[in-house]
Amino acid sequence: MTKQSQGNREEGGFMRGKAWLLFIMVLLLTCITGCTNKRELNELGIAMGMGIDSVGKKYKVTVQLVNPSEISPKTGGGGRSPVNTFKATGTTMFEAIRRLTTESPRKIYFAHLRMVVIGEDLATKGIAKVLDFISRNPEFRPDFYIIVSKGKRAESVLKVMTPIEKIPAQQIFTKPRTSEKEWAAAGTITLADLIKSVTSKGKKAPVVTGIRIQGEREKGNLQESVERIDVPVKLIYTGLAVFNKDKLIGGSKPRI
Repeated sequence: MTKQSQGNREEGGFMRGKAWLLFIMVLLLTCITGCTNKRELNELGIAMGMGIDSVGKKYKVTVQLVNPSEISPKTGGGGRSPVNTFKATGTTMFEAIRRLTTESPRKIYFAHLRMVVIGEDLATKGIAKVLDFISRNPEFRPDFYIIVSKGKRAESVLKVMTPIEKIPAQQIFTKPRTSEKEWAAAGTITLADLIKSVTSKGKKAPVVTGIRIQGEREKGNLQESVERIDVPVKLIYTGLAVFNKDKLIGGSKPRI
């Protein structure tokens, strides 16, 4: 065999090796799925607050969604409300949340949830199923706070506009942390802490901070209510709600 033919043979083997390498790389690329479940921001309704009430034997879920164009410092807002609420009722939490899609123009995104408000009527009946559903749902993060609405439904709490903070759920989220430092009668509890407290044996009763609407509820729904120096309607943290296992002790039937 001449040196030229031997060189051609080696060159051919090298080229075949490169071809096989290229084939393997292409084959591996087909196994990479990429971001098949990606969601565009303009297709999502970001939920900052969620209220859960009992309506007979059904659950009524209310969500507070952010209106991005009204809270953006670049756009300056267009005079609309910075948040909107949507609600739906179902025999289970799953059904109620799925029914929200018939009201909300966007897919509701719960990963940025800051606050869950539980109605007093539901808390009296028991919140075990609610906690179980939320803890098993991968769309929810466990770092939001849980509070109990006293005297009014959770739905009504989420409809009250708040001063200083444009997003009511954000103000409800920051208030208990401040109160916890300054006044021991108000505090914070997350989903994980509440579940641990409810399911643990031999420990003290679960305790959740209560919230109440001060003033005329109907006026609190209006943007004009927070444009005054003396705000006519306020959300006030009012003591603690004590549970026996998963049921509120001494609860009363809330008004709408």
